[in-house]
Amino acid sequence: MNTKLLFSIILFFLFLFLAPLHAQRSVHSFRDIRVEDQEEVLSVEFRLPLHKKSVGSVESVFLLPVLEGDGHRLELPYIWLDGKGRCKAMKRAETFMNPFSASLSDPLMESYVTHAFPQAIGSMTHYRIQVPFEEWMEKASLVVHEEVYGCAGKRKGVLHTLYRPREESQPVSRKKKKEDALPRVSYVAPRLEEKHRSESGSAYLDFPQGQSLIQPSFRNNRKELQRMEETIEKTRRDRNLEILDITIAGYASPEGSYQSNERLSWERAQALRSYLQRNSGLSSRLFDVLPGGEDWQRLREMVKESGLPDSPQILSIIDSRESYDRKEARLRGTGSYEVLLSDFYPTLRRVDYRIDYRVRDFSVSESHDMLTRNPDHLSPYELYEVAGRYPKESDKWNEIIELTVRLHPGDEVANINAAGVLLNRGDLVAAKICLDKVWDLPGAWNNLGVYYLYTGDLQRATEYFTKAIIAGVEEASWNMDIRREMELYMER
Repeated sequence: MNTKLLFSIILFFLFLFLAPLHAQRSVHSFRDIRVEDQEEVLSVEFRLPLHKKSVGSVESVFLLPVLEGDGHRLELPYIWLDGKGRCKAMKRAETFMNPFSASLSDPLMESYVTHAFPQAIGSMTHYRIQVPFEEWMEKASLVVHEEVYGCAGKRKGVLHTLYRPREESQPVSRKKKKEDALPRVSYVAPRLEEKHRSESGSAYLDFPQGQSLIQPSFRNNRKELQRMEETIEKTRRDRNLEILDITIAGYASPEGSYQSNERLSWERAQALRSYLQRNSGLSSRLFDVLPGGEDWQRLREMVKESGLPDSPQILSIIDSRESYDRKEARLRGTGSYEVLLSDFYPTLRRVDYRIDYRVRDFSVSESHDMLTRNPDHLSPYELYEVAGRYPKESDKWNEIIELTVRLHPGDEVANINAAGVLLNRGDLVAAKICLDKVWDLPGAWNNLGVYYLYTGDLQRATEYFTKAIIAGVEEASWNMDIRREMELYMER
């Protein structure tokens, strides 16, 4: 293979994670890689998780581990993966496999393991082989060559993935940790913050015509009131919470005059405030009432999504500069007015409420206990403290870091840390989504550099690593060295 072709391939298939061969292929992530000198033998060991996109239905994939160094090359037994459709074809014609193995230089070599899909999905292939140790293996690199074959045995591509760069000062036999050959992502400790949370909802209360007095026994009111009272009571009972404010906003549908509806919605919101205050025993200072009036914005959203035959006409009326009373009169003349009256307007007659509260701070042990009982009460800082009780990048660490970004999707630090976990796993798409939510922070620069390193954009990787190094991010210096190592590997 010439240098130019090798350069193109290595740009896109780096280190621990294989980038997609085409739009339908996913990432093979090798785990627990160990290459160790054990007295007279060299042991090579790793694990390969299998998932739905490990191999296409009509594809065959060969993963051939090779030890290379000092002019020597030793091919190790390969892994052979067959897709579901390919398995069926193989059963029909045993000789169909011959074209696939033609590229393997050693005809005596047998496949280490064969998996058929989808039966193997979710399993873990454990690869372990021992070969007689020779001196040249002291500085050998472990390279995995992947060959992908499609329909009729046509070879679709050959990928080369470097798992252990050659290092003059660190021979493979010295049991160097597998992660030492990989880029290092950044994790950022969140800041301690005051925890403000809220619970919100809508109550659809029925009132007699033109009245604002709340009657719990009227129509469906008891159920609606009970739901609100339970939300307030649940917040009150939790000793970890302090209610700060309860906001109530009343809304009306457009039928009738705008001035009358605005007054009525205000009076009904005030009536609900009095009812809740009386039944909860909370101070009146905790309640705020907002005038909602006729909810034309919500009406517009529902009409836009409705698919009504005359929705363009209705939307043009809603968006017009006419008075609200004039708009309502014109809506009565549309063909769908009866539908608006029966299906849309009742939804507009409601009272929205929001309970704002503060959550107290927790110690690390309390946070660990809260993790299983009510993780919503934990801040990114407290979740990070709990994660710190486990080895960094262990399964439990990763689980808590990913939980943090699910609970706090808008938090920049949570997104930086989640991107680190995802990059290590090889989920580049999800990692980039997280990093796109971060404005401009040094930890994000390093992780963006790792992202671009894995996708083969070495120029952008260098730009971000440089910015992170200037900002004092230690991992970025290590990653810049790996980026240079990649250039040396591509040139040989």
